[in-house]
Amino acid sequence: MVYPFKYPMLYGELAMQGKTKKDLAKFLHITMAGLRYRQSIKTRGDFRGEEMRAASIYLGKSVDYLFSIDKDDL
Repeated sequence: MVYPFKYPMLYGELAMQGKTKKDLAKFLHITMAGLRYRQSIKTRGDFRGEEMRAASIYLGKSVDYLFSIDKDDL
C-alpha cells in the first residue's frame, strides 16, 4: 500500500500530539482543501517555506523531520 501523502511525519506527528488537520490548517491560515492539495502525492502542490516553518513551530519539531521524504518513493 502506498501512503497517499507527501509528508507522512507531518500527519503522524499531528496524531501523536492529539491535534487535528483542521487545527493545523487554521494555524497555517489555509483551508482544509489547501492542506489536502499540498499533502497529496497526486498533485504538484507543496507547502511554502513559511508554511513549513509555521508547522514546525506548531508541532515543536524540526522542518527536516516533519517534511522529510523517502527517496525510494520518488
